[in-house]
Amino acid sequence: MWLHPVRISDKMGGVRSLLRGVAAAVKALLTRLENASFLKKLFLSLLAISMAAIILVTTFLQVSYHHNVSALTHRFFQNLLSQSNYSITYMNELAERLASSLSFNRNVVSFRNAQETNSLQTVCTHREVNSIVLPLTYVDSVYLYNKKLDLMLDTKTGVQSTLDGFYDQTVARKLSGFDGAGEAAWAPFVHDSVYRGKTTSIYSYIFPDWDREGEMTSAYVINIRMDVLMKSLREINANNEYVKFVVAGPDGDFLSGSPFDDPEGTAQLHQLVDSAISTERSGDGQNAPLRSRKYLAAFTSDNSNGWYIFALIPRAHIFRDMITTTLVCLSLAILLAAACVLVSRKLARKLNHPVEVVTRIAQGETPPDGSLDALKAREFQYLASVLSEMRKQKQEYTQYVDRTQDLVRQEFLKDFFCGMTVYTPQQVRPKLEALDCVWVLERPLRMCLFSIDNYADFAQSNNPRERWALRFAVINVATELLRKHFLCEMVQCSSNEFVAILDGGDTSSSLLESTLEEVLALIKTHLSFTLTAAYGTVFQDISHLSQMYENLCERLLLRIRCGGGRVLTPLMAEDLEPLDLRVSSAVENTLVTGVETGNDAQSREQFDVIARELFQCDGSEVLPYLMHLSYRLFNSAKSAGASVQAQITEEYKRVSLCLSQCETKENFYQCFTDYVSRLCALVNAQKQSADANSSGQIVQRIIRIVESEYSQKGLCLSSIADELGLSAHYIGQVFRASQNKSVAKYIMDLRLEMIARELRETSRSFSEIMENAGLDPEQKNYIYTCFKKRFGVTVKNYRQQFSETTQDT
Repeated sequence: MWLHPVRISDKMGGVRSLLRGVAAAVKALLTRLENASFLKKLFLSLLAISMAAIILVTTFLQVSYHHNVSALTHRFFQNLLSQSNYSITYMNELAERLASSLSFNRNVVSFRNAQETNSLQTVCTHREVNSIVLPLTYVDSVYLYNKKLDLMLDTKTGVQSTLDGFYDQTVARKLSGFDGAGEAAWAPFVHDSVYRGKTTSIYSYIFPDWDREGEMTSAYVINIRMDVLMKSLREINANNEYVKFVVAGPDGDFLSGSPFDDPEGTAQLHQLVDSAISTERSGDGQNAPLRSRKYLAAFTSDNSNGWYIFALIPRAHIFRDMITTTLVCLSLAILLAAACVLVSRKLARKLNHPVEVVTRIAQGETPPDGSLDALKAREFQYLASVLSEMRKQKQEYTQYVDRTQDLVRQEFLKDFFCGMTVYTPQQVRPKLEALDCVWVLERPLRMCLFSIDNYADFAQSNNPRERWALRFAVINVATELLRKHFLCEMVQCSSNEFVAILDGGDTSSSLLESTLEEVLALIKTHLSFTLTAAYGTVFQDISHLSQMYENLCERLLLRIRCGGGRVLTPLMAEDLEPLDLRVSSAVENTLVTGVETGNDAQSREQFDVIARELFQCDGSEVLPYLMHLSYRLFNSAKSAGASVQAQITEEYKRVSLCLSQCETKENFYQCFTDYVSRLCALVNAQKQSADANSSGQIVQRIIRIVESEYSQKGLCLSSIADELGLSAHYIGQVFRASQNKSVAKYIMDLRLEMIARELRETSRSFSEIMENAGLDPEQKNYIYTCFKKRFGVTVKNYRQQFSETTQDT
């Protein structure tokens, strides 16, 4: 079954057009009255709100009513057409039952099987069939056909003749077409039967009989009046005069005649039927404009005959109540609008005067005489008193927004470009649109990383304002030059590094490289600083930003090999073959021996051998190895120069800081050779100042006792004094005078050094390491504090730092 859907969007098209026109008119009116007085604005606002409420309520009522009427009509048509299909099916079943009953009637069987014409048999058969058919008001007539005798009998009129001479030639032609064995009974066909000038529209069922050879021997033809079906449809519809019915065959021809008397209406109905039958295949329906009226049409073909039953009802009849409701709502809207006009005018006039006074005060104008006294309401008095303060705060706020807007932009882009915060395209798009750089999501990108060479030296000798001025100048110069050729966004990612995101879609690497060279040259000329710039390959998708940033950070380590103040390209990193750092242990041991003996020349010579291989390796290996080597030299120098251990420790701290700030191989080489020279100088100074006096011997004995017994929990100044056989006060003064620290402080420092070595070289728990160092595990919190104070990091971070360094090495 098919039912035409009533679409609200189609029905409300005119309402939408009306609403759009009203909205455009209101917008134009508000534009013209933008600088109007408060009276007019308040009046129009209240009027617009009231009218909008009325329109919304009216629209809701119309849509609701339309929906309900559509649903009811849908159910009505569904039930109506279902009953119609059932009527056709039921008539088919009645015809089959009648044919079955006739097939068992003795006289009918005798007529069908007669071998010769018998008038008496014909009369008996005619009478018997009439007795069966007469109570069946829906049956028009029954034809009996004997093919062997070529005899056709009409039980209604008593006419009998040959097939060619029978008055109903439509049925005769149908019967002559039965020539195949076992052919099924034909579906009913509609035709006009003309007898003695009277025409009757009937639909006929043919039920043939076959012999063993597959030849038709006889047939029943049951004729049912067409007006029986139309009468059934009208009765099902309770004789509703507005609903019209049309029955059409599969080819679209009318079977029941047209409900319209005029040819124009009949022709339009034919077009509707043909269109609906073809539309059924595409699953669509249609509204029917017939004779200048619009009908809601529905049809069904869900019956055994395959007939199309159309039901038509005028749309005006369905939506008559909705039109009435709309008119009533419009009348109410006019009345309510008039009431709103009166109320809003009265209210606006009452409020306009104090508002005008406050407005003049806010604009800095002098109010009319006596107008301030008229502000009897406390709200207006308070408002007038704080307007000046609000103006002042607004100015301050504007300045604050201007200052912070750029900071907010920089912080967001820093998190976005450097991968500090992971964003999805959906999350970041609104923010990028607000910053006017949504192109980052839509175009191929290229990242550049700038680093100020030797920035640490500049930072140590200049105040924060001067450091900020340098960074500001670098960002401005680089951004201005890059934006000549690219879409560019540049942010500061650390104190000396800057990230630039460029549009890499239509640009070549040669253009980018020449532009970066221009940036570096301009900075060197005008700011007397050198920059190192590294750029990557073109990529798409913001998920690659963090990976590209990490790659460029690693690429900056090429500065160790290539030097600063130049552009590091992707090809430079690809051309470098990774080398394993395999420093000869013999060379390293010779360097350690040279420091222990204070031989500066020998130490420098051995480090030169190490440096030639070291600076050919990947930049990530240089710093960890030099930190390791500096620590080994530190321990060796301490053992060789016990009296200058404090100075040696300070030199180790100094070289650790210096190495972390080095950027090129020249920086690393100079820093480490200076460290070696200073260690050798300290060892030589210790040898030259050493004497054999008792104080020196006592100090050396104390140091040896501490180094051999530091793992004993009872080791202290008193136990050492007992072992030496001297006064604890005396040896404490001698030791402090020589080492610039107490014996207890020396014991604690040594134990902390042993703990640090265990953390670097083993995976034992901290409690076990404390016990091996002669410390009580119950003092864990105190030892944590001492360790952090001594080494500048927590125990956990210290172990993690050296474990990562070992893995990298």
